[in-house]
Amino acid sequence: MQSHILEEIGLTKGEISVYFALLEVGSSTVGPIIDKAKVSSSKVYDILERLIDKGLVSYINRENRKFFKAASPQRIKDYLQEKQKKIQEQEQEVEKILPELLLKQELSKKTQEVNIYEGFKGVKTAHEKTLQELKKGEEFYFMGASVLSSEKLKNYWQDYHSRREKKQIATKILFNADVDKKELDNRNSFNYCHARYMPFQISTPSWIEVFRDTTVLGVPSENPISVEIKNEQVADSFRAYFEALWNQKVQVYEGEGQAIKFFEQILTDLKAGEEYFVINANKGHEKTAKLKKFFPQYHKKREQKGIKVNMLLNDDMKHYPKLIQLKKEEYKFLPAGFRSPLQMTFYKDKLYITLWESNVISFLIQDAKVVQAIKAYFDSLWNQDVQIVRGLDEIEKFFEDILEEGGIDFIGARGYFVDARPDYIEEWEKRAKAKRIRIRNIVDSEIRGRKITLFPFARTKYTLSAEFSKLSVFWIFKEKVVISNWMDDEPIAIIMNNKNIRDVYKQQFDLLWNQEMVTLQGKQAVEELCGSVLEQQQDLYLIGANASILENHREFFAEWDQKRVKAGIQRHHLSIEETRGSPFNALPNSKVKYLPAQFKSPLVIWVFGNKVAQVLWDKSIVFLIDNQELAQDYRKYFDFLWENSKD
Repeated sequence: MQSHILEEIGLTKGEISVYFALLEVGSSTVGPIIDKAKVSSSKVYDILERLIDKGLVSYINRENRKFFKAASPQRIKDYLQEKQKKIQEQEQEVEKILPELLLKQELSKKTQEVNIYEGFKGVKTAHEKTLQELKKGEEFYFMGASVLSSEKLKNYWQDYHSRREKKQIATKILFNADVDKKELDNRNSFNYCHARYMPFQISTPSWIEVFRDTTVLGVPSENPISVEIKNEQVADSFRAYFEALWNQKVQVYEGEGQAIKFFEQILTDLKAGEEYFVINANKGHEKTAKLKKFFPQYHKKREQKGIKVNMLLNDDMKHYPKLIQLKKEEYKFLPAGFRSPLQMTFYKDKLYITLWESNVISFLIQDAKVVQAIKAYFDSLWNQDVQIVRGLDEIEKFFEDILEEGGIDFIGARGYFVDARPDYIEEWEKRAKAKRIRIRNIVDSEIRGRKITLFPFARTKYTLSAEFSKLSVFWIFKEKVVISNWMDDEPIAIIMNNKNIRDVYKQQFDLLWNQEMVTLQGKQAVEELCGSVLEQQQDLYLIGANASILENHREFFAEWDQKRVKAGIQRHHLSIEETRGSPFNALPNSKVKYLPAQFKSPLVIWVFGNKVAQVLWDKSIVFLIDNQELAQDYRKYFDFLWENSKD
């Protein structure tokens, strides 16, 4: 009980054991203290030094030997009073900066925040916010409710609507046509709930939920994805879209002739320099001979007239830009999870939703507010810098991109995909030779002689440690960086479409390729890195902070962190989600946000002054680079992640 109280006021277990030992043995050299306190000889001097700093231990020299003595327990009260005084001083400092912090918080409300939730647990997490954030009498909208979301979460929905009913929160729901009427009747049996079917018989490929300034876009599958967008303008626009559907403001057309008329009308409605937008452009139109022949000719006319198109293509439409001669700035590809048979084409006040089947079915909504809603959705997809994909098929697409770009730089490519798809790689290698592509790879020597090192167009340098190389693979090509992780049964890749981030990794690759880096191991690594931070006397930025330094080097880190605080060095943490609640994230002079779960890695990046360090704390390995330009680029990378991370 005594030690528990002392821990709460800020003493470590080691400090408590040594202090109690000195109270019992009186004035003593180190030996009896070690025996009584049961601490190691390597740690006892550090512990005594900290107790001396706290005023709880003193010492005198006798015959060239130090004799240590515990201060009176009354000194603990003095220690607490000093802490209280320091807290009061800190409160005064906080009062000074509080207006600035409140202003930043107010300004942050005007920015857009995007969060991604995976799986049925993620669906629940996103949806529960309607009960957490809404109050009695408020209302939210839900459209596109499907069989999958109804059946897989049947028990959850019953419990949820019971709780919603008690809180008197209202909702309107638009069900897909494939949902049984019993389900619709069930929802209408709850108070403050009104449910209808969507005003057309086609099942939408996603659901949309809107409350306050939040829009949740859901993609149903066996592992559903929910994308949460916190932006007032986006939410207002989607509310208008919902109301248009709720009030049945939709015209239905059938046949490919009607579809051709709509696209020809675009060339009449728009002038040179004006533009229209497409979401989910897909292969469906190829099922009808007329449309397959129509679109290449249509885009020639569009180009001649100077009308621009912004097209988000399904991921299986790699051939299409060349077929209709799109410019690079006119199209992007959606992640595989967003693939849908429904195409949305819109401009001005017209939204045209098409299901490309042998008997084409189309829906025309003429409402400017609805178009604004879809445009906001389009912008969030078009400007999405980060995508997450899974599986070998997705990795295969990257190899196709390598052929298009003429080459790639790898950090840590060990050839797992090359070994997993030998037939594909055999055929791919022939095409790569014909295109004369270039591959450079920096990796560890363990993979020497494997297929990925034997391509005639590949150069390999074996300068990485195996511990670093086995973590992730970094693909650097075009204006993107892909980080793939092969430790799971199913590979997962994070795609970052951002030139600044690409430049950071490209510069890092060049430094590694030219061996402009210091590798540190063991105790030297910890001391050198932390000492460098104090020497630079500038803010420290951490990416992927995982609290390992606190676990593996606790006492050294505690002493060093006191020096950091004393030097006025601010820490900016981008910590992994699992460290939420850790003392590591509650240290003084620190600002903390949390990265998405997909960024979890034992690798931590430190950026300070002109230096960048990549650290493996569990192995005590540090790769330290001293380069001003690289450090600046990594700070840009940090800022990008900071804006897209959670508090």
